[in-house]
This record gives sequence, C-alpha cells and structure tokens, in this order.
Amino acid sequence: MEKSLNPTRFLLRVKLWRVNFLGNLRAWAMIIVVVFCCASSKIEAYQVDLSFDSLFPTTWYQKGLESSVYVWQTLINVFDKSSDGATLSFDLLLGRLAFAQFCINRMNQERMSCIEDDSVYFASVLNKVQQLLALVVITSKTHDFVVCAEDMIQAMQKKLGVKQ
Repeated sequence: MEKSLNPTRFLLRVKLWRVNFLGNLRAWAMIIVVVFCCASSKIEAYQVDLSFDSLFPTTWYQKGLESSVYVWQTLINVFDKSSDGATLSFDLLLGRLAFAQFCINRMNQERMSCIEDDSVYFASVLNKVQQLLALVVITSKTHDFVVCAEDMIQAMQKKLGVKQ
C-alpha cells in the first residue's frame, strides 16, 4: 500500500517546522545578542582607599593642636635637661607656632565649629607654652624670638575666643 502525499498534510507539516525553526532562531538570536553585549561591555573595578586618614581627614584644629603640642613638648624637653633655653631652635619653634596660627586662622575663615572643650584645651596648651617661654633667659639673641612667640600666642588665644 502506497501512501499518497496529501498536499494539505504536507503544507501543515512545513508550516509547523517553519514555526518551530523561527521560534528557535529567535531564541538563539536573543542568546547571541546577550552574550555579545556582555562580552563587549567593559568591566572596571576601582580601588577604594579605606585608610583611616581618608575616612577621617585631619582637621585644621588637629593640625594646629599637634603643632602647638610639639612646641610645648620641645620646651619641656629643653627645661628638663636643666637648660636656660639657650639650646632652643627658635626658628623651628616659631615655624611651628606660625603654622598653628595659620590653622586657627583657617578654622575661622572656613567657619569651622569647634566644641568649647576643644577650644579650652587648645588655649591651655598655648598658655603652657607661654609659661615655659617666660623661663627662657632673655639675651640679645633670644629677645626678638621670645617676643614674637608671645605675640603669636596672644593672637591665637584671641582667635580661639576662650577667656583665661
């Protein structure tokens, strides 16, 4: 028995094959497009600096205070050795005081708020420096440096606005 080809049946099979093929072709085309997009996109990773200094940057207050404490510590070290201050490097001390004064001026320019306790502590450090400077034996060589340092300290205390 020979099977005859029914044209309607044949066309129906061709249509089904065509629908399946086109559906699969669309799916494959979508997969190819997605893979191509992923492969062609550029993935960049940026390194994030998570150091303490980047998370909590040093403020003008902290810089000025550290500079003033350095001067205070240097004066203490000189007088602990039973010296009259003749071995002091006044250039270095005045430079540190000038930087502290710059920091206080910058705090005021930027209107940085500082809690009262911090201002009082800064002023007390400056007061201790002033007391130690009074122990320096005044000579013709040291007179100008001591007067300059005292003037700078008074100007900083005034800018801090703390009543002694």
